Amino acid sequence: MQLFRNVFVLFIIVVFGYTVDLSAEIKKIEFSEVWSHSVNTKLFETNQIEEDSSKIKSLTTINYKLDDYFGKARRTKSSEVLEKYKNGKCIEKSTSGMLHKFKYNKKGNKVEETLTVNGKLLNKEVFTYNKENLLIDKSDYLFARDIAGKILYQYDGIGEMISEITYGGNGKVESKVIYEYNNNGDETIKVVYDLNGNVINKSIHKYDDKLRRVEYVVLEGDENLVFKTKYSYDLEGKLMLIELMDFEILTKFSFLFNKENGFIHEIIAEMGLELLLNNMSDPLDDILGSCVMYDMKQCFGYVDGKLTEMIDKDSSGAIKKKETYLYNKVGNVVERNILEGNKKIKSITEYDKNNYWVKITKYQNDIPIEVSERKIEYNK
Repeated sequence: MQLFRNVFVLFIIVVFGYTVDLSAEIKKIEFSEVWSHSVNTKLFETNQIEEDSSKIKSLTTINYKLDDYFGKARRTKSSEVLEKYKNGKCIEKSTSGMLHKFKYNKKGNKVEETLTVNGKLLNKEVFTYNKENLLIDKSDYLFARDIAGKILYQYDGIGEMISEITYGGNGKVESKVIYEYNNNGDETIKVVYDLNGNVINKSIHKYDDKLRRVEYVVLEGDENLVFKTKYSYDLEGKLMLIELMDFEILTKFSFLFNKENGFIHEIIAEMGLELLLNNMSDPLDDILGSCVMYDMKQCFGYVDGKLTEMIDKDSSGAIKKKETYLYNKVGNVVERNILEGNKKIKSITEYDKNNYWVKITKYQNDIPIEVSERKIEYNK
């Protein structure tokens, strides 16, 4: 329930056009998955104070579009979302004729989720756990009757997942994922197989003698290198550089870390055709000096551990976009400003006495265009 999350993931999606297709075949290796395994997303959060859902009974969020109608300010409702909570868990969420309901067991694990559209039950998911509180079965039902598929999970003696097998509605295996770990419990290999036992893709993590991850690669099949990530540390053992190579779009992302606070202070995206020529050797080592142009450089500024600005620069070093954040005394964002060319976007956030946001107003070139209002019912 944060006001906003992971700013860089949004940047990657907008600037480079990466999308997460929820209906994609399992053969597709999503950039988002590689990204989440390569870089700790918490490094990009603004440390927005999280709201404690155990205090909440219900939330009603209404979004409005604001415009001028024949000289008069007009406010048009665009969406409304109602959420109900019990014991800190969301038990119901409804919007635009869709109703999601959630059930939990005594340990707080979700055991059932249903989706009803315009009063008709369309989908039900059932979750089963073992006595160690580990998920072992996720079953999906259409119209709450016909099974559409299931995933079975297996673990070793210390609770590490070693396999997940996906079955279709006909009961036949569609895919299988196998995991391996080192003695420290770190994942070393993940292999995805199709229904015929052929390798779809493989992920490999390598660690040094201090158990620090130094490399992460993703292969299509057994040999075709798609992604490669390298990690570099300083003499004190602090992470200083992450280099993520995408060989499908011939791009390298470099993440440079600030030595004092450990936050990322700069990201550089480079493109180079020589990546293709070097793909059969050790590509990342070979191209470190061959990417002669970069399309983007993003710089981050912090004050007292909080993100205060992001600046995007083009290949000439000119500023293309600047984003700044202001916080209140308890650490919540109260103002966000984005300057991009002639367009200026500002968001103002207001909070109640419990530090839960109740209103967000968005301006474009100083003209209000959107507002989100939230009514909060607290537990007594």
